[in-house]
Amino acid sequence: MEFFIQRDKQSHIMVCLVIASITVLALTLFTFLPNAEIFLYAYLHAMAWGSGKEAFDAIRKDGSGWSWMDIVADNVGAITGALLAFIP
Repeated sequence: MEFFIQRDKQSHIMVCLVIASITVLALTLFTFLPNAEIFLYAYLHAMAWGSGKEAFDAIRKDGSGWSWMDIVADNVGAITGALLAFIP
């Protein structure tokens, strides 16, 4: 459980949760895509941002480097955010 207590991991979860949720809401309002596709696009959108941030950390001179645990936190946030957005 120590993994979920770290502030950095909480940030990754929350940012991807918000990105995925907003993406679901936007696609639901402005497209006629099936829910499965909306979920997939929202998940991929959030993970693209999370992966991009990790890539930036890896190439930055004073960056923290690539972290697979941050990617795990991004996954948790992206999946949770996409699912929560479907709750009426």
